[in-house]
Amino acid sequence: MRATESSRAPNSVVWALLRIVGPAVLVVGVGTAAVAAWWMSQKSDRADSGQSISPDVSASRPTAADPQQSLLQKARSALQERRLLSPAGDNSIEYYLAMLDIDAQDVVARQALLELIPPASALVSGTIASGELNEARRQFDLVTRMGASELRLASLRAELAQAEQEAARQTALAAQALAAPVEPVSSAAAPELPAAPAQPVAAPVQPPVATPTAKTQPALDNPAPRTAPEPVAVVRETVEPPPAAVAAVREARQIVDTRPAYPSNALQRRVEGWVELELTINANGDVGDVKVVASEPARIFDREAMRAAQRWRFEARQENGISVATRVRKTVNFKLNAG
Repeated sequence: MRATESSRAPNSVVWALLRIVGPAVLVVGVGTAAVAAWWMSQKSDRADSGQSISPDVSASRPTAADPQQSLLQKARSALQERRLLSPAGDNSIEYYLAMLDIDAQDVVARQALLELIPPASALVSGTIASGELNEARRQFDLVTRMGASELRLASLRAELAQAEQEAARQTALAAQALAAPVEPVSSAAAPELPAAPAQPVAAPVQPPVATPTAKTQPALDNPAPRTAPEPVAVVRETVEPPPAAVAAVREARQIVDTRPAYPSNALQRRVEGWVELELTINANGDVGDVKVVASEPARIFDREAMRAAQRWRFEARQENGISVATRVRKTVNFKLNAG
């Protein structure tokens, strides 16, 4: 009896558990089946309507690139292409400054601008030396925004002021030269010819008149021959014409001197040199047919020297008050500032 009771006890426990858990399991199973049926129906509806059940990829993509990164890439690209300060609107410095306009605490932009202050200042000096003062003022403003020291800015400001004064002086000289009247070249006066001596006029010889007498004298058989008057020699002084006046020549004189730009690669390497040019000064004072005769170092400064020479202006060579074309040689020196 005890064995039978002990075997029945576990069975009663199992039945009790089944009675408790069974309804829960049944509910879970029915719910799962319902969810599965709903999912299949949704999938079928989407397939019938031609819609894709893949997730919306476009929603996960960024709508626009980071402007800071775009400006940084442009700044680095311009720096590699040596577009440090020019052209306007497409140079490395302006891109870095635009990054600071977006975020004043941008560490990358601030560090890059501080490192680029020395080469940028040197480029401003080269632009001032070339005579392109409007471009120099624009570049000077950029260097000011970069955060250059007041000592460096004062030096650049003095160079710019001196160049502006020189340009104003050259402009005034050119205006005076154009306004000054051209004095005619007076030719040497020819000496006056001496008057020819007056030729003496010989008095006509009158025949002798017979004096009437009381007695008529007989005619002479051999009358004395009449003496003809001696001819008078007239001396005429032959005066040679005066020699032609020596042509009055005035050599060409430069009135506008445009200094060449310093090449950036030579500026960065601190290279100096010179270029000897041969050029034609036309009758109107313009420059044409510019050629390089020699240069040192070769081909480093040739292009900038020729570009500067084409902007020069002269008072043309004059011969007897007439402007004529002439061929001259000039040497252009490229020197770095002592500082």
